Amino acid sequence: MLTGNADQKTAVDAVNQGHIFRFLNKPCPPQELAKVLDAGLEQYRLITAEAELLNKTLAGSVQMLTQVLSLAMPEAFGLTQEARKLARVIAARIGVGPLWQVEMAAMLMRVGCVSLPSDALRAFLSGDDLSPAHAKLVAETPKLGHSLLTAIPRLEPVANLVLAQNDPPADDTPIAARILRVIGDYQRFASHNVRTALERLRSDQYDSQVVSLLAEAISETSEGKKLTVAELKDGMVLAANVVDNSGRLLIAKGIEVHQAMIQKLVMLRLSSAGVCEPIEVRVAQGSTPQVDAVLVAAEVSQQIFQE
Repeated sequence: MLTGNADQKTAVDAVNQGHIFRFLNKPCPPQELAKVLDAGLEQYRLITAEAELLNKTLAGSVQMLTQVLSLAMPEAFGLTQEARKLARVIAARIGVGPLWQVEMAAMLMRVGCVSLPSDALRAFLSGDDLSPAHAKLVAETPKLGHSLLTAIPRLEPVANLVLAQNDPPADDTPIAARILRVIGDYQRFASHNVRTALERLRSDQYDSQVVSLLAEAISETSEGKKLTVAELKDGMVLAANVVDNSGRLLIAKGIEVHQAMIQKLVMLRLSSAGVCEPIEVRVAQGSTPQVDAVLVAAEVSQQIFQE
């Protein structure tokens, strides 16, 4: 800001309200003005570089991590994209933000499950009542997830949501954490039946507004289709088991489709065992992974510039 008004109030207002990078008084030597302009351009480059780093590196790394985990532990991480989309719809309707933090927390809320023994993991994800021993192990997973995520720059708010995901809907429980609790338990309960899952969520253990919005989002954003392997796209959810031509199970229902899975099915389709087609899937309406990625990137960039 270049001005002839040098009083202290003008300077304070310019910095605090106008987010001024530098404050210069008239007359200002050309050399000093040139130095300030160069410094401003460099600051802009740093800000945009950080935004690009987050957009391309952080979001891409999280997506790669969840896809790798979905291959290694499909029961726990097979529905990360569905959780992200549901979280986005619900958070947007309530007015919770930043949306990218809620979405990433939804994708990563199960990361602490990597510590669970296989029997405890199966019991937890089945949606059934847990034994005291299993319940104790599961209760520790948000803490582990929080510990893992706090090591990643810019993910501290996401880590805090993961930590609070099992908190009851009290006044001091963040709305975003209530969303995670509802979506996480819905996905566990829905392994049996979607309608039954929604009924189980209608209790004082869950935020009633979030549950209602979840039911709306499910009915509005999903439709069933039968497709060939070549027609599968990222983000679809398997509505039935995928088997080979002899009936042998290849991929269990409820897992979300991603590129690594599609490539695997393409190779299996060319083998002697083949893949039984068509494949039943649930498809989110009005959204694509490419569009979602652009929206998340824009939100991350906007927050960085505000900071």
